[in-house]
Amino acid sequence: ESDEMRLGAARTKLKTLAGQVCGPRGCDDIVVLGRPPDVIGSIARDRGMQLIVMGLASDRGVFVPRPGSIAYRVLGSTSVPVLVVPSSDI
Repeated sequence: ESDEMRLGAARTKLKTLAGQVCGPRGCDDIVVLGRPPDVIGSIARDRGMQLIVMGLASDRGVFVPRPGSIAYRVLGSTSVPVLVVPSSDI
């Protein structure tokens, strides 16, 4: 699957989720290609955000990153405060 196809699918999924969460007031949805901890931190800094809210991953298995590994990396790589929320199935 090409990067463009993955980005298109991610944009569609995010737009649907943003519609459910933000409702009629809307919200910004941004989809970019890159290492999540780096991209999340740089977007937050560039846009002057005051808080990053992240959920913990709940995937299990030998080849799956440990729960919260991306959130942990964001915590260590940005000066923007980060609120980490546990998954409902952890």
